[in-house]
Amino acid sequence: MTAISVIIPAYNEEDKIGETLRAIFKIPEIKEVIVVDDGSNDMTSEIASKQGARVINMHKNTGKSNAVYQGMLQAKYDLIALVDADLEESAFEVRKLIYPLLRNEADMTVAHFKDKHAGGGFGIAKKITAFFLVKMTGKAVQSPLSGQRVLKKTLLEEVSNFSRGFGLEFGLTAISLGRGLRVIEIETDMVHRIHGKSLKGFIHRGRQMIDIFKVLFIILIYKKEVVK
Repeated sequence: MTAISVIIPAYNEEDKIGETLRAIFKIPEIKEVIVVDDGSNDMTSEIASKQGARVINMHKNTGKSNAVYQGMLQAKYDLIALVDADLEESAFEVRKLIYPLLRNEADMTVAHFKDKHAGGGFGIAKKITAFFLVKMTGKAVQSPLSGQRVLKKTLLEEVSNFSRGFGLEFGLTAISLGRGLRVIEIETDMVHRIHGKSLKGFIHRGRQMIDIFKVLFIILIYKKEVVK
């Protein structure tokens, strides 16, 4: 059976990372768990280490894409699961994403959250990215920005190398669909932190859209190089 490396980028997640890791370690196919502490100023690293994860400490916050990239550089296995730190016990649902790759039925699986567990905003970022994906690839997806994925290390290495911040998921989806790779969305019962319609939520989604447009610009300008 093929082993899986898990990469969890984390920033000030001391309240949720412990439960997330306990759930992840219950999945037998997962043989390595790497937590990249992206400049936290709380107990994220200490809690992750006590739970048995290998921790990479970044000296300052460098953004999600770089955190994932740094974790990938140290991952041992050819299949990678990307997991957010705030899933808590619902992180066990990652197991649903693993089987299609082990059976060679997919090149990347993406978790689709049920509507009641989705983000609490207006869905503008999701709609905009879905629109661009249809225009670029002719294919529609339900969860273009989902952070919970299982994929081959080679694809992650390529896309995380040029993606920016929260643009990683969009880049992975766009490149995979553009190349005709097998992308399967799987409905899960995952639950994560909802930013909602608060000021903090709007700021988060604003930063996300900026990062997405940066990745979109790179893909469009260097299309021949990144979309084979």
